[in-house]
Amino acid sequence: MPGYRLVEVGYMSAGKEDGIPPYENNIGFLDFLREIAQEPFPFPKFYQVQVHGLEEVLFAARPQQKEMALRIHRLLRQAAQNLEKRLVEVQIVFQGKLVKGETLWVEYRNTRLPIDNIFGSPLRQTDARGNPFYGTNFNLTNG
Repeated sequence: MPGYRLVEVGYMSAGKEDGIPPYENNIGFLDFLREIAQEPFPFPKFYQVQVHGLEEVLFAARPQQKEMALRIHRLLRQAAQNLEKRLVEVQIVFQGKLVKGETLWVEYRNTRLPIDNIFGSPLRQTDARGNPFYGTNFNLTNG
């Protein structure tokens, strides 16, 4: 299903026999941002991509991680129409632990990083094998 799937690396099939299958195409987060800003849009219809390193970007931005998260949110929103039109599926894979309280954050290197400022408050879901993930649409409205 098109949109973003936020998943911890421990729930991927590389680390768990019945885990979530990783998408074949792999890219770092900053490279992903650069790609989705290109004209013409680089991804073909039905493209599936696994993206790593978002928490590294936010961690490196400390103490301005909230401002960086809001900037990332704007960049992703700008690409939303192209991603949706091509029915792209994006796995955002986290090395840290995703935690949902009043807000969604990732616990990474003993630091709480603001994922909610990027993705809002997506609901926790599970795949057919019981693996948890958080899903949201490309407009980041969680609808």
